[in-house]
Amino acid sequence: MHTRVRESHFAPLSPPALHSGLHTRVTAHRQTWYRVRNVGLAALVVVSMVLAALILIGSTAGVFKVDIEQSGSMAPQIPIGAAIIAVPETPNQVRLGQVIAYTPPRPFPNETVVHKVVQIQRATGKTVVVTRGIANQVNDPWKAVLTPHVWHVVGVVPGAALALSILDSWMFQVSTLMIIAYALLSGPLTGWLTMHRKPKTGG
Repeated sequence: MHTRVRESHFAPLSPPALHSGLHTRVTAHRQTWYRVRNVGLAALVVVSMVLAALILIGSTAGVFKVDIEQSGSMAPQIPIGAAIIAVPETPNQVRLGQVIAYTPPRPFPNETVVHKVVQIQRATGKTVVVTRGIANQVNDPWKAVLTPHVWHVVGVVPGAALALSILDSWMFQVSTLMIIAYALLSGPLTGWLTMHRKPKTGG
């Protein structure tokens, strides 16, 4: 007794159908990559703009200040090119061992010094300090009267000088606007070109 197997007939896909399916998958993958790329660029731009805004607002409002270490007098604790983050304190809050940012008295240079407090004298409502860079062998040659406030260094970000200079440059601001425009326009433009692309015809 023989059992007849019912045959099923499947029409093979023609080359144009195979090409169309492959083109659809490639287009879908490409659009997904464009979306991921645009989201990444937008996130990078947003983070950079928020960071720049926080630095500007915080420094303007006096909540904190950001300076760049220009010398090696506080190395290795604060290397050259590091960003220092300081918050304001009253002179009465200053303690031995703190690292403060202040301006030396005249006739010394009118520039910010970031050094460690090694001596404190308090008399007649004044706070006078002697400081020293931890890489220096001797104390600074002045006594500084801290008034009305002093900047207490609470954070150090090594190697941040380049990043801060980029954030503050006009080239970064122009590049940011260009990246935003590209991220907003490249997705819709790519979709429009894909929809209006003429299909290839066999010759």
